[in-house]
Amino acid sequence: MRKVIFIFTLFANSVFYSQNLGLDTSFDTDGKVFNTSISEFPQEIFFEDNKYFFVFDNGFYSINYDGTVNTSFGVNGKIFFNNSTELFLTKGAKMHNGFIYIFGQQSYNSSGTNKNTFIAKISTSGVFDTSFGTNGFMRFDSGVDEEIINDIIINDDGKILAVGTRANTLFVSKINSNGTPDLSFNSVGYKSFTLPSQSFSMGVSVYNYLGNLLLVGSATLAGIKSLIFMKIDSNGNLISSYGNNGLKTTTLAGLGTTGIYTMLKSKLFEDRLYIVYYFGWSFTTQMNQLVKYNLTSDEYSSVSNVPTVKYDYILDSEENIYITGTERCSPTTSSNCPRNYNIHKRNNFGNLDLSFNATGSYSHNFFPGDLYSDDKSSTLFRHPDGKILIAGNIYNPYSPYGVGTSGFAVIRVMDTPLSSNEYKKENISLYPNPVADELNIDTSSDIIILTIEITDVNGRLVYVQNNNNKKIQVDNLKEGVYFLKIKTESFDYVAKFIKN
Repeated sequence: MRKVIFIFTLFANSVFYSQNLGLDTSFDTDGKVFNTSISEFPQEIFFEDNKYFFVFDNGFYSINYDGTVNTSFGVNGKIFFNNSTELFLTKGAKMHNGFIYIFGQQSYNSSGTNKNTFIAKISTSGVFDTSFGTNGFMRFDSGVDEEIINDIIINDDGKILAVGTRANTLFVSKINSNGTPDLSFNSVGYKSFTLPSQSFSMGVSVYNYLGNLLLVGSATLAGIKSLIFMKIDSNGNLISSYGNNGLKTTTLAGLGTTGIYTMLKSKLFEDRLYIVYYFGWSFTTQMNQLVKYNLTSDEYSSVSNVPTVKYDYILDSEENIYITGTERCSPTTSSNCPRNYNIHKRNNFGNLDLSFNATGSYSHNFFPGDLYSDDKSSTLFRHPDGKILIAGNIYNPYSPYGVGTSGFAVIRVMDTPLSSNEYKKENISLYPNPVADELNIDTSSDIIILTIEITDVNGRLVYVQNNNNKKIQVDNLKEGVYFLKIKTESFDYVAKFIKN
């Protein structure tokens, strides 16, 4: 009992004096930017010359640091390049020397099977580099359907090394700075690595690592779901001293395991890879898992789940992890799965950093007073001063009434100083704590509650309420520690409580 009292005292002291995140009002005056003419989800964010550049499946959008449209970029800040004959599936983008390189898969509307690789090169001023490929686009067809570029490295001389998958092979391509194949590389500009019989590959990343190229991906090898690691030299030759003739594997699921296991993305921090892979067995059982793989010891450990619909994660210089994204829910109703823009901060072991907004998480609801809205964050960018930009897509059928609001939306959050409303927070209390069945909120009469949210220690939203009711039924929650967030018209209040 003494231990519980000590924990509760510690929690009570942390309610008022921890970091307080809020919208950065220097960003378009209210911390939010909307563009209802864009329906796509952003995949990447770059920042250069005091401007943000958002990468979509088939184009770009740019705004200034203050949230205004970067009118010098494209038309009203936008460049989109799908056309009547071609479709583009973007797998990623890189920025290098004032240019953005976007890459993935290109197909023709008239053919669902003729899918080729592409790389497009555009300047930060919004102009395609016409010296690259054809009018800024490199399209490549090696004669195999379903080929796709998953990752690229851009060298200082402008040459590109691209990696991807096609059929049951991984491939590496070398591309000249003008967007043509480098025929000095395997005489055709690319080299394929066929996996063992009855195996297939999905997803691959590439890194310059200890003087060689490291390829990271996933595969089903003779029925075993695995992460795969390959080392090759600059000429595409396997490094025979690495693993089994250049190939190492780490088992995700053993022989006979049903379901799909696919690497989606990876990020390298020193000698540690942070890898997200998808696994699913049915429509209802699907998940993205973030793991940490040590390239020195060949060991990996689970870090955290990440959202399954849309997601992004970044690492800061201290190896802290920031995660945003959107969870699956079916059906998407206000009572079943209320989705807001969110961000979680974890350390490299996966534990929530409770100094980050008191809970390790921050959530923003664009329409807290409406019956239903669905706000889906998909990517983020963190400035060195700690400000964080979160972008995605929002949908609300009720605002404005009868018309609705949907489209691209961005928020920027920062560590905000305690406002003049802080004294009001002292007039909020929770009881009983610990609680078994009903949690009560005691407030002064001038505090009107708009939204109440409860999250668990993993940052998962387990309860939401959009009214001023001050009695919360928590009997259906599992035993443990939870965080209650109250949003009012003028401030947010966060407190921890224990469910017995």
